[in-house]
Parts: sequence; C-alpha cells; structure tokens
Amino acid sequence: MSYNIKLDIFEGPLDLLLFFIQRDEINIYDIPISDITKEYLEYVEIMHQMKLSIAGEFLEMAAMLMRIKVKMLLPNSINDNDEIEDPRTELVDMLMEYKKYKLAADQLKNKESAQIGYQKPQVVKQEFEIIHEPDLSELSIYDIGLVFKKVLNNMPEKNKYEIKQLKITITEQIEFVRNYLETHTKFNFNKLTEKISDRIEVIATFLAVLEMIKNGFIRVMQDNENQELWIQKI
Repeated sequence: MSYNIKLDIFEGPLDLLLFFIQRDEINIYDIPISDITKEYLEYVEIMHQMKLSIAGEFLEMAAMLMRIKVKMLLPNSINDNDEIEDPRTELVDMLMEYKKYKLAADQLKNKESAQIGYQKPQVVKQEFEIIHEPDLSELSIYDIGLVFKKVLNNMPEKNKYEIKQLKITITEQIEFVRNYLETHTKFNFNKLTEKISDRIEVIATFLAVLEMIKNGFIRVMQDNENQELWIQKI
C-alpha cells in the first residue's frame, strides 16, 4: 500500500491516528481497529526504514493498538447481567481529549495571526534597489577568501604609494558595518566597500566581517549567478 504522507507533520501517535480518522471520515466512536492498526504499524515501519528516530510514545501506542485488536478478536464470555465493555473506549477517550486541545491550539494560533495582521509594518527605507532576489548559498571560509581576492583585484591600481601610519582599526570597521546594518538587512560586499578607495581599509572591513561572522552577528552567502558576496543580518 502506498501513502501520500509527509512524515514530519505528526506531533505524536494521537495526531497520526486522528489524521487517519479524518482522512477516511471514520466515526471516532466506531474505529475499525484492525485497519487502523495495520496503517499505523506500516507508518512506524516507514519511519524505521528511513532511519528516523521513533519516539517511545509511538511504540507504546503500537502496543496499545495490538492489545485492543486482540481483545476484539477474543470471544466474549459474559453473564446476562454483565455489560460488554468496548476495548476501544480508552483509545476513544484519549483521541477526544487530544482533539479538544488541538482545536483550542488552532484557535489560539488563528487569533495570534489575526493580531499580527493589525500591527503596522515597519518599513526600512533602502538606499538601493535589488532588481532580483539572488539565488544564495552558504559559503566556506575558502570561498569567502576567493570572493574577497576578487574585490581587491577589481580595485584601481595606484601609481604612487605613500607610506603612512595605519589609522583604521578592525573595531572601527565593525562599528561601520553595524551602522550599515541599521538600514540594510542584506547587502553585497561590493556595495559596502564601493566608496572605500584604500586597500588597507577594505582589508580591515573584510576582517571586521569575519569577526562578526565568528560572533554570530551576520552570515555570508554567495550569489550563484554573479559570484558576489552577500551579507545578511542575523
């Protein structure tokens, strides 16, 4: 039997059983225990084959379903004055209780979404317009170095060199990048350094970016199309 099931949508065994019941429009007070047990065990087997971690509660529910199934297959030996107790009663009570809490949680979530809709959005004015959303991918430190080398190579060469004391510090450039992040949550490194003409200042800015990556303030990605270095605020 094939399933069209997304394995990560179920919060627990009761959520899975409720899915089966709602999908097949089953009367929750008259659950076909044999069929639903078969489907449940096949789902657990799928989890096992995909080497997913199976929580103990899923295995505990599997044992409960098997116990109920056995009880329903056994012949009833009762007296005339005794009432027949349905082995599914405990399971039905658990499902009804779970369904009640799940409905309450959904209602709270809807109220939260509605409340968010009333909040006035804060629009940050951008100094430049991104024409398209780049296809970004995570970078290694080696990739970052290659992009940075390309930035330096594209800087205009100076015919005259002046020896002067270095006045730019990494701390100052970290503050420079922080200020830029106030109005730009995502930007490429070229845009950050386009007004910098001194190679030493570009290097200090690059080292500041590396320090901010290490401290978890920003992350860097690469535009797969243009091979540009993009910086995003975390």
